[in-house]
Amino acid sequence: DQEPSIRVSFSEEEKTITIEDDGVGMTREEVIENLGTIAQSGTKRFSEALEEGADVLESLIGQFGVGFYSAFMIADKVDVQTLSINPDSDSVAWQSDGGEGYSIGEGTRESRGTTITLYLKEDAGEYLSEWKIKDTIKKHSDFVQWPILMEVPVIEMPDEDGEEGNDDESKEEGSEEKEAKTTLERINQDAALWMKSSSDISDEEYNEFYKHVTKNWEDPLCHVHIRAEGSLEFNSILFVPRNPSWQLDNANYKVDLKLYQKRIKVIEHANDLLP
Repeated sequence: DQEPSIRVSFSEEEKTITIEDDGVGMTREEVIENLGTIAQSGTKRFSEALEEGADVLESLIGQFGVGFYSAFMIADKVDVQTLSINPDSDSVAWQSDGGEGYSIGEGTRESRGTTITLYLKEDAGEYLSEWKIKDTIKKHSDFVQWPILMEVPVIEMPDEDGEEGNDDESKEEGSEEKEAKTTLERINQDAALWMKSSSDISDEEYNEFYKHVTKNWEDPLCHVHIRAEGSLEFNSILFVPRNPSWQLDNANYKVDLKLYQKRIKVIEHANDLLP
């Protein structure tokens, strides 16, 4: 009935982050097959990888469910409510604390899609802020094809005539009303140019994309768009800056090659892919 989207919200009081969509959802069998497998073995392996170091952790990227395991890096409990698009499906609730077990039962969701709630650990309070969540979305999911929306407060300017309430009580009630107003703001960019054909992209689009990714105000000197197909398939755009970066003077400088898997950034500096 409307454009599908992903909605993100958080509660400082309850120490939760909620991610909700209106996708295809999951049946009880699918929940057991997918999330049940994660709880039984995957989370334990992920925890071991965290202790072994970044190299081992990166080797897990691309395997099913790694993104879901990472929820337990900041949450001590995850609650999933889902309703499948399949006819006659019932809403399903799934919960896990990151151990080897999980609970499953009747859910509360009344429309198709999935709601994931993270109950944050005591030391993960930094994620309970509008800025931090926006920054995380932009860093990793800026090019997800569906809109990622977030509730943000509406800042209202006072009336020009400066009218106020008759007493202090009415002023306080008015303030509370204004603070409660929110609107949905789109956070992600959705311009994964490397996934498109070069014949469908203008020079202006290439330049704007370059500026967005690099935060550089200048147009690039040139670009190369590559679509490789065969036993190994990938899409890439290589931009050559107009001027050398000041960072080249730094002995620890890393090649600024970003690697995305299914439009999700998985490596910020994939310098091992270039000589």
